[in-house]
Amino acid sequence: MARNSFAFTKDVYFEHGDKEYTASVYFSGYDDPGRCSGPPESCYPPEGEFNYEVTEIFLYGEEGIVKGCDGEPLTISKTDPLYTALEELAEEAAQKEIENGLDVADYDEEG
Repeated sequence: MARNSFAFTKDVYFEHGDKEYTASVYFSGYDDPGRCSGPPESCYPPEGEFNYEVTEIFLYGEEGIVKGCDGEPLTISKTDPLYTALEELAEEAAQKEIENGLDVADYDEEG
């Protein structure tokens, strides 16, 4: 069986203080189920890799992502001192998604 590569963006949700946030996270990697039948020299164990990168963080309100006067989502600027703390929480939320069995088959591949 062949190595299956995947790449997709998924929103994860988390809290900081009394506010809720959503972060767009880019997940990528590969999954190879291995081979456990046939000649021994053709067999190998399953392997895979799962990477993620926080791309944007938004304030989340009762109506969903909070939007500015222009109708565009309000993002937390990467230069804002709060961003670093929020990025860590977003990364923890992304890691939880993986640990809880994030099924890459549920998402369209981008690459």
